[in-house]
Amino acid sequence: MKLEESMRFHAFQRDLRNLRAWIETVVVRMTSDELAKDVEGAERMLESHQERKAEMEARAESFEAVCEFGERLISEKHPSSSELRSQLAALSDDRDGMFSTWTKRGELLNQCFDLQRFNQEAEQVDAWFGTQEAFLQNDDVGESLDGVETLIKNHDDFEKSIDAQEEKINGLERFGKSLVDRGHYEGGAIEARKAAVLARKVKLFELSKERKNRLEDSKNYQEFRRDAFEVENWIQEKMQAASDESYEEASNLQVKLQQHNAFESELSANESRIDRVAQCGEELVLDGHFAHAEIESRVDELRLYWTKLRDASADKTAKLKEAQQQQLFNRNVEDIEIWIGEVAGVLASEDHGKDLAGVKYLLKKHQLLENDIAGYQDRIDDVLVQVNGFKEAGHFKVEEIEDKGRALIEDYYALTEPTSLRRARLEASLELQQFFRDIEDELGWIKERAPVAAASDLGQNLTGVRNLIKKHQVLEGEIVGHLVQFERVAKMGQSLMIAGHQSAEEIQLRTDLLKRHWDGLQGLVGDRKRMLSDSEEGHQYYAEVAEAESWMETKRPLIASEDYGRDEDTAEILAKKHEAIVQDLDGYGSTIQGLAKEKKRLVERSILTQKILSKIRRGLRRSTRK
Repeated sequence: MKLEESMRFHAFQRDLRNLRAWIETVVVRMTSDELAKDVEGAERMLESHQERKAEMEARAESFEAVCEFGERLISEKHPSSSELRSQLAALSDDRDGMFSTWTKRGELLNQCFDLQRFNQEAEQVDAWFGTQEAFLQNDDVGESLDGVETLIKNHDDFEKSIDAQEEKINGLERFGKSLVDRGHYEGGAIEARKAAVLARKVKLFELSKERKNRLEDSKNYQEFRRDAFEVENWIQEKMQAASDESYEEASNLQVKLQQHNAFESELSANESRIDRVAQCGEELVLDGHFAHAEIESRVDELRLYWTKLRDASADKTAKLKEAQQQQLFNRNVEDIEIWIGEVAGVLASEDHGKDLAGVKYLLKKHQLLENDIAGYQDRIDDVLVQVNGFKEAGHFKVEEIEDKGRALIEDYYALTEPTSLRRARLEASLELQQFFRDIEDELGWIKERAPVAAASDLGQNLTGVRNLIKKHQVLEGEIVGHLVQFERVAKMGQSLMIAGHQSAEEIQLRTDLLKRHWDGLQGLVGDRKRMLSDSEEGHQYYAEVAEAESWMETKRPLIASEDYGRDEDTAEILAKKHEAIVQDLDGYGSTIQGLAKEKKRLVERSILTQKILSKIRRGLRRSTRK
C-alpha cells in the first residue's frame, strides 16, 4: 500500500516537476526573447506568443490531471498532504505566473508591435518628408511668368499632396500620443520621435509656405518685369514720337499741336499705369523681395524713362508752341516785308506826276504812305519785343528769329532815306507842276484877256467909246493887279533854274513864253488904250461937229426963210430974230474955228485915219438914224 502510495506520490512529483519545468521553460522562453526590431518581427513574435498561449492552454488537462492527482492524494490523506498542498499551490502559482508572464509578455509584444508600427509609419513619414524637403529645396523660381505659373501649379499640387499626407501625420501623432498616454515602455522615445515628426512637419509647412511665398514673389517679380517691359516698350515707342522734330517743319503746325495735345492726354491717361507698375516694384522692394536690388534698379530706370518721356513731350509741346509762335512771327515779318517791298517799289517809282493834280495826288498818297510807315513803327517795335521775348525764353530757333528781326528792322529803317528822297522829288515836282500850272494859268489869264485887249470895237459913239475906255481901264487895273502874280511866277521859274532843277530848260522855255505873252498883252493893252483914246477924241470931235452941224441946221431954216413979215411988226420981230441969229453965228464962229484947229491937230496925230473916220461916220450915221 505504501509502495503504491509512494509510487503514486513519486508519479505526482514527476508530473509536477515536469509541469513546473515546462512552466519554467515557457516562462524563460517568454522572458528571454529579445523584442522585435521591425513590424514583421513583432508580428511574428505576437503570433509565436499566441501559439505559446495555445500550447499553455493545451497543457490545461495536464494541469488538471496533476491537480486532481494531488487532490486525490490529499483526500486519501497522504502523509505528505501538507507538502502536496504546498506543491499544488506552488503549481497553481507557477501556472498563474506563467499566464501572468504571458499576459505581460503579450502586452510588451503588443507595445513592441505598436512601437515598430509607429516607427515604421514615422520612417515612412520621414522618407516622405525627405522627398518633399528635396522638392522644396529646389531654388528654381522661374525665369519667366509662364515658368513661374507652372512652378506655382506644381507647388499647388505639392500642397495638395501635403494636405493629403497631413491626416496620416496627424494619425501618427495621435497614435504616438496614445502610446505615450498608455505608458508605453518607449514613451520617451516615442514622444521624441513624435515631436521630431511634428517639428519636421512644421518645418515642411514653413518651407512650403516659404517656397510658395518665394514663388508668389517670383510671380510678382515676373509680372512686374512683364509690366515693366511692356511699359518700357510703350515708353520707348512714345519716346520716338515725343523726340521727333516735326516742329522743325512749319507746315500744319496747328494739326501737329492738336495731335501732340492728344499725345499728352494719352501720356496723362497712362501715368497711373506707370505709377502702378512703379509702386508695385517699390512695394516688392519694401517687402524685402529676393530680387529687390534688380527691382529697385528697374523701378529707377522706369521712373527715369518716364521722366525723360514727359520731359521730351513737354519739350516738344514747348517747341511746337514756339514753332507756332515763330510761324506767326514769320508770317507777321513776311507781311511786313511784303509791305516794305511794296513801299520800296512805290518809293523807287520814277512817276513824279505829269501834272499838278497828278503830283498832288502822288504827294497825298506819299503822305498816307509816310503815315503808314510811321504807323508800322508799332509793329516793328512789337517785332523787336517778340525777338527779345524769344531770346529770353530761349527759343530753339532764336538765332534765325534774331536774323529775321534784324533784317526786318534794317529793311524798315532803310525806307527812311528813299521816303525822304521821294518826298523831296515829289515836292520838287510839285513846285515844277505848280510852276507849270501857274504858267498855264497866267497864259490862260493872258489868253482870256488878250481878245479884250485886241478888240477892234472902238465904240459907235462917244458914250460907247467912254464905256469901252472904262472897261479898258478895268482891264488895265486887272493887269496892274496881276503884275505881282506874274512876277511871282517868273521869279519862281528863276528860282527853280537857279536851284539847278532838272527841268531847267523847260522852265526857261515856259518862262520866256509867259514873258512873251505878257509883253504881248501889255502891247495890246497899250495899243487899245491909245486907240480908244484916239477914238474918244475923234468921237468927241465929230460929236462937236455934229452938234455944230445940228446947230447950223436949226439956224438954217431961219436964215433961208422966205417969210419977211406980213407987216411991220412981224418984220420987226423977224429982224430982231435975224439979228439974234447973226449974233449967234458970230458967237459960234469961235466954236467953228476951234473945230477946225482940232481937226488939224487930229489929222496931224493920225487919229482921224481913214479907218477911224469910217468907223466914226458909220457910228454917227447909226446914231442919226436912231
